[in-house]
Amino acid sequence: MTARRRHLCDTPGCGMDRKRWQRLCQRCFAALPPYIRVPLILAHKERRTKDWRVWKRKAGEALAANIAQRGPSIDSRTAYENTARLLGER
Repeated sequence: MTARRRHLCDTPGCGMDRKRWQRLCQRCFAALPPYIRVPLILAHKERRTKDWRVWKRKAGEALAANIAQRGPSIDSRTAYENTARLLGER
């Protein structure tokens, strides 16, 4: 049996798998604005490596800003306690 190669998303800091023919994973494709994702994909397709690296960096910055705007995430226990408090179960 042959080992399958992992294809990682081009967005720095993402690390999620993508399909072989894609450049971005599902999450990054949906999260990144078109003015970043389209030039990133085209630069790679046209083999403009320097531009592709610039757009990769911009994609990483945009994704980090998008995550920062959402605020801190909470764990499942805190979410359960907050829901119980809202429903008056405590």
